[in-house]
Amino acid sequence: MAISSRKSGDLDEDTVCKQQSRIFYPRAAVNENDQWAFVVNDVDYIQTVMAEICENPDGPCPYLSDSGILPMEHTAKCRQKFTLKRLLAFNTNGTYTYVDGFKFPSCCQCYVKKEFLKLKSLDKNKLSNIGPNL
Repeated sequence: MAISSRKSGDLDEDTVCKQQSRIFYPRAAVNENDQWAFVVNDVDYIQTVMAEICENPDGPCPYLSDSGILPMEHTAKCRQKFTLKRLLAFNTNGTYTYVDGFKFPSCCQCYVKKEFLKLKSLDKNKLSNIGPNL
C-alpha cells in the first residue's frame, strides 16, 4: 500500500493526485536563486531530504477529470509543488561552507481551473449568430 494512502490512518482514504515518497542524499541541487550549488554530503556529514514527487505532473486529477463531477468548462490537473530546505553547501571554489535554501518536490496537488470563452479566437460571423451585442 502506498505511503500516501496510510498517512491519515484511514485505509479507505487516498490522495487525489498520486505521488511517490523518495529519500535523497543530494550532492548538488538548485538553490532558491535557480542556480546549481554543491551540497555537503559525505561520510562525516549526511544531509537527507524526503520528497513527494508527482506520478503524473500536469496530468488530469483522477476521480475528478473523467467522473462528471466538474462542470463542463472546468479542468482539473495535478501540479507538483516545491518547498525550500536549508542545507549546508560549498561556495563555488569549495573553500568554505554556508547554509543555502534548495527547492525540492514537497507534494502533488489537484488544481481546478475554469476555462473562459476566448472571444478573440471566434469568427465575427459566428458571433452575429450568438447575439447582436457581442
